[in-house]
Amino acid sequence: MADIPSVIHVELPLPTPSEITTVAAVRSLIHQLDQGDLYKPALLVERMLWNPRLRAVLGTRLAGLVSTEIRWEPIRNSSDARRAAEEFREDWPIMSPSPQRRQFHKWGLLLGVSFAQRVPLDSPTSGRTLFRLRTYWPGWAHWNWMLDIYRVQTRDRGLVDVPSPSMMLSLLPPSDSPWIVHEPFGEKSFREGLVHGLSHPWFGHDRTFAALYRAAEKYGIGLLKALYPRGEGDKYKVDLGKFVDAIRKISYDGVIPCEQREEPEKGYDVQPLEFAGGTGFEVIDRALNAAAISIAILLLGHNLTTEVKGGSYAAAGVGEYIRSDIKSSDAQDEWATLGPQLAAPWALVNYGDPELAPRAVYVTDPPAVNESTARTYQALGQAIRELKNILPSLDEEALAERFRLPLRERNKAQEQALPLPGVASTPVASDVAASESEIKAKVTLALTPTDLATIVRVDEGRESVGLSVEGGDVGKRWVAEHAALLRQDLPQQEPTAAGVVIPSPSDEEQS
Repeated sequence: MADIPSVIHVELPLPTPSEITTVAAVRSLIHQLDQGDLYKPALLVERMLWNPRLRAVLGTRLAGLVSTEIRWEPIRNSSDARRAAEEFREDWPIMSPSPQRRQFHKWGLLLGVSFAQRVPLDSPTSGRTLFRLRTYWPGWAHWNWMLDIYRVQTRDRGLVDVPSPSMMLSLLPPSDSPWIVHEPFGEKSFREGLVHGLSHPWFGHDRTFAALYRAAEKYGIGLLKALYPRGEGDKYKVDLGKFVDAIRKISYDGVIPCEQREEPEKGYDVQPLEFAGGTGFEVIDRALNAAAISIAILLLGHNLTTEVKGGSYAAAGVGEYIRSDIKSSDAQDEWATLGPQLAAPWALVNYGDPELAPRAVYVTDPPAVNESTARTYQALGQAIRELKNILPSLDEEALAERFRLPLRERNKAQEQALPLPGVASTPVASDVAASESEIKAKVTLALTPTDLATIVRVDEGRESVGLSVEGGDVGKRWVAEHAALLRQDLPQQEPTAAGVVIPSPSDEEQS
């Protein structure tokens, strides 16, 4: 059994995010992220997630990955590989709980890199050694440009070096390191985190969202204009002061007493003040929607499922199809990290061979895609039946491969070998139950009489033409062998000058 790293680093207390009120401050934090300093950009991400729109859309993206069914396939066709796949399927929910996967994937998407540790524990039921995924706040890490390595601040051991998987030459993480590093965008993945594209629509949405509430307060309750006459003197000042105090103390049921005076002199009055036609509120609403759509498109690849009006089934279906493509990409990114950094160490510890780790197959196709595939296969079957009548030599298997139909691998023991020269064969059935005699019966050899003479005995040949058998040693001889012996017993014939053989006269002819 391989050594298990026993050092699990303790995380520092987490800071709290603060308000970010200017575009210049947002740009400054993005600049720090591009330089490899993750502390303040991580706080920016946490502050951004206070926004309900961003949090909801990101939650949809994360739920798409976590809720995807995973099928575990053995890496090779062996009993150990099949057993490893079955046992890993049992251990996976304990090793990678959904909340941990969601948080791990969140930082990878937004910040471009996420960190976790493999915490070893023994299964109380199976006795196997498991590794539980424990996320680590990425703000405590920074990129060292001189060494091309991450340095992570810990509470127990200070700065520790953590290699980048994208720049490692080995397939397995260091045996003495508990770290798991997720880089979904490749080398220096932090420079391509989605926070680069989300920061501006988030800031616009966040500021506009606050302005929307202020506008609702202003235009909903109403702003009042206090009109007063021009005048002079102490009594005028006292009356004006009482008027202003009365306006300031207005409640929902407040009343202002106004003395009416005859024209042309104007008295005290109150009038509402607002933008003509309510256009101010419309501008705010359009800005809010534009920022919301930008957030949805960036995280989901579309805004159909969030912005479609009237319940369009077709639009929602297209949206689901696009999201399945993003889910497939997220799934591949996740397994590219957890396969070598979590599954392989598990196989190494429990089986002594990291290459026995199973293969993860994420089922990301939505039901609509499966239904469409079934209709395609049904139409294909009907087309093959019709084409066979027109084209008897149609290759059905090649057509099936063209449409990605799964085909069983043929049993080579049941396949007929390539025919030898001079051998004509009929197709051999691939039925597993076909016996050797059935296969032989379906093979016809085109043999000449000379070929037959080398494989047929004398008695077999005489029986085939209806003659009685010779028996004994003569009957057991091969036809070719017997013919050679007969030629030895026959008298020799001399050729003439012209090359024509003249038979020797018999005794009767001589007499």
